[in-house]
Amino acid sequence: MKLIQCGDVTFETSGYADRMKELQGYPVPVFFSEDGCNVVRPRTFSDLAAIYGPQMTSIISGSIIYEWTQEANDYGIIQYPDTSIQDDITVPVGIPVPLQPEFNNLKSAWAAASPSSVAANDYNPSTVVIECPATTKGTWTIDGEAELPKKPGDLTPNKQQSYSFTGTLPSVTVDVVGITVGASESGRSGTGATATGGSGSPGGSPESAGATAQGTTDAGKFSFTIGS
Repeated sequence: MKLIQCGDVTFETSGYADRMKELQGYPVPVFFSEDGCNVVRPRTFSDLAAIYGPQMTSIISGSIIYEWTQEANDYGIIQYPDTSIQDDITVPVGIPVPLQPEFNNLKSAWAAASPSSVAANDYNPSTVVIECPATTKGTWTIDGEAELPKKPGDLTPNKQQSYSFTGTLPSVTVDVVGITVGASESGRSGTGATATGGSGSPGGSPESAGATAQGTTDAGKFSFTIGS
């Protein structure tokens, strides 16, 4: 929602009066997320008198000033003296230094504000459901009748990958549940074993469980594959 005229503004000259008419009766909380136009400098934040005044507090739940830290776009009200690399990200460090006079201008505007409020126990809103507007090319392209995406629990997980291992060990024990474990050595015959409780040792005796192991005749060499 773009509405601002920069510099010293009032409820009328800012465009807020028109926006309040549009938002009258809107059934969800509304606030301004990026307040503080910087075309006219220094910023006085005079619009906060309207935002927190009686003409707007019944509709608007305040505003967030853009922005705290000074960046290349020149909207900040403070500046950090240094930066540091943390987890491959450049972050500001040190004691923040207020950028004047805008820091104190904002501080004064907030101090002068005295928005009205309603106690939580006395808040009894009456709301109506707003119908989704008709799909209009170039204006509103969202189809209100479109099927919502499936939630993660309804999606089919990707098939498990298979992994192959080769090595030299006196013995091999594999703890798995619900997947197949095979052990073999090229050129040799082996004995089969099924692991109880999902645990298998090559060369063991067959038992019932959720994992299967194929042993080799030479316990010093092995290879096995784990997969779905």
